[in-house]
Amino acid sequence: MRGGRVPQPADRGDNVVVKNDDGWNRTFVPSHIDLSFNEDEVGPVNIPGAINDESAWLDFLSLFMEDNFWQNLTAMTNLRAQTVREAKPNSYHAKNYKDASVEEMKAFIGLRIYMEYICIKPSYRDYWANEGTDFVGFTPGFRTLMTRDRFLALWTFLHVIDEADTGIDKTDRIYKVRPFLNYLLHKFRQYYQPRQYLSLDEGMIPTKNRLAIKQYIKDKPTKWGIKSFLLYESRTGYIANAEMYRGATDVAIQDLGVVGNTVVRLLTSCKKERKAHIVVMDRYYNSVTLARYMLHELHTGLVGTLQQNRKFFPKSLKKVNKMQRGESQYRCQDIITCMVWQDRKPITFISNYHDPTKIGVPNASSQATTGQKFLRRRSQTMCVLCAWKSTTSSIGRTLE
Repeated sequence: MRGGRVPQPADRGDNVVVKNDDGWNRTFVPSHIDLSFNEDEVGPVNIPGAINDESAWLDFLSLFMEDNFWQNLTAMTNLRAQTVREAKPNSYHAKNYKDASVEEMKAFIGLRIYMEYICIKPSYRDYWANEGTDFVGFTPGFRTLMTRDRFLALWTFLHVIDEADTGIDKTDRIYKVRPFLNYLLHKFRQYYQPRQYLSLDEGMIPTKNRLAIKQYIKDKPTKWGIKSFLLYESRTGYIANAEMYRGATDVAIQDLGVVGNTVVRLLTSCKKERKAHIVVMDRYYNSVTLARYMLHELHTGLVGTLQQNRKFFPKSLKKVNKMQRGESQYRCQDIITCMVWQDRKPITFISNYHDPTKIGVPNASSQATTGQKFLRRRSQTMCVLCAWKSTTSSIGRTLE
């Protein structure tokens, strides 16, 4: 990015404090906190020498699902079937159940992946339909791996925990899958170090079950399900951390509220020492208080859109004069910047890292995907917009 000033009507060297604006002005004060980032220390790490670019996809899957994972999944599933058989001897699937092997469990999970992502049918039973009743969607491979009843039995008793274990915290609403979730997140972080820019957004895990934590989000392609908060690398969508919505939780940092505490938990549990990440988030998460906390306590940058009704938002930006498309106005409190940028309608941004007086060049992908004539027409724009546009082109990749 190249240094310089952005030609904008509201920024003509006036660096005095705006009256009655709680200390907001047009002077950007660089922080003493070092947010430099070494890009040489990112990407795949700890990969065994036997795995390379020519390895089969199953070899890569084995990194995240090792033998001990499959052995535990098989053992817990067999244990669950035994427990149900003792409690309900007449249960159809339980009384006829025979202990599964690791290889059979792998085949079962493979079939489930196929069902969810490759060939979707109305019911599980349809995958075992014969050619005469389902000529177009006939899937003969299923019956060669296991019978329909065997599949339904494994699906009925599939478990990753021992329900009788007294050490399990059953107040956790996702306690049945908690070990699996923690295991995967550990593996994600073990084999990959994300680049500087991260994104945070929510996704939906579809479910029709009657769950207290089931949510409805009208703007999502999957409207009903379990809401998950995902922290991922902006460029690739690789997941760095995740948290399932579990209803009301304790607020550790009162000033940040429930949403702000969620952001802090996601960052704290995956942040590496001396790694100054910059997180791109939308207005649902961002606030002036969170931006300041992330900078000073987590040494982490923040950039994204912002709601003008957030606490401590500069009053002088709530009612700005009509601007031409591409023009902007901003206010600063030290390194915290709030900006209103005019597109088809005004868009409000916040950053605790970017200098609003500097300009840069949007990358090719952001110019191609933005759909906004301003960024396509100009070769230069403000750094805060460059950072936002260069990363939001990937937001949703992981969530779709």
